[in-house]
Amino acid sequence: MVSARPRDLRDGRIEELDTPGIDVAVLSHTIGGVEGISDPAVAVDTARRVNDFLAAEVVGSGCRLADFATVAPQDVAAAVKELTRAVTNSGSAAPW
Repeated sequence: MVSARPRDLRDGRIEELDTPGIDVAVLSHTIGGVEGISDPAVAVDTARRVNDFLAAEVVGSGCRLADFATVAPQDVAAAVKELTRAVTNSGSAAPW
């Protein structure tokens, strides 16, 4: 279960929410976050891909999952742009 859990964001995770009666879980990208990527362009691209992935999982969850947007602090202007995109287009809750 431990190795499968991080990859199963919908069915298995929703089932885990149902057991104790939890309505919504918030997803965030933490371990190995983009802040550790030395190349700003790669960090910005990675943040965008993470946000797109999480947004798809949230949409497919039937309102059972929410997410925190990931931003790359290496490029502040790009981080602001990505945060705006993630919150406006994808409904992310806040930056992480």
